Amino acid sequence: MLVFFLFVKIEKVWSKCTQLGSDVNLALETITKKADKDHKTKTHLPKMATSLSRTLRNVRKHLSLLRFASRN
Repeated sequence: MLVFFLFVKIEKVWSKCTQLGSDVNLALETITKKADKDHKTKTHLPKMATSLSRTLRNVRKHLSLLRFASRN
């Protein structure tokens, strides 16, 4: 019974992390497209895009760690 409870909780966290990663990725793409239109190059992205990029990278690292932990 405890295993089922933990599985449900892990599934919910996994789903929320995946949704968060998708939302951050979409926001980053939107900012990048806006920067491309405004500046015609990718050389100067706003600070927010850089921050979102770091956040997305961290979410991906955490997801990979969760996957690794669930295998063991």
